[in-house]
Amino acid sequence: MKMQQTNQKTPQGSENIANWDKKIKAAHQNWSKIPEDEFTKLDGTRGKLASLVENRYHVSHSEAESQVKKFCDKQ
Repeated sequence: MKMQQTNQKTPQGSENIANWDKKIKAAHQNWSKIPEDEFTKLDGTRGKLASLVENRYHVSHSEAESQVKKFCDKQ
């Protein structure tokens, strides 16, 4: 039985980054203080990536979200 997709919005930050496994190297180039294995553990969740960037680079949460958005938009 095929499940019908809904247009429900997910809570902000719980969205997954499409093809994350193919973007890990680019993410590591963008945020080199974060080892690739930590990116792998994120499973491509935008909110988790923003939190990781926030903590490693000591930026505000909104700045980290902005960086993640820019990264996702250019990929």
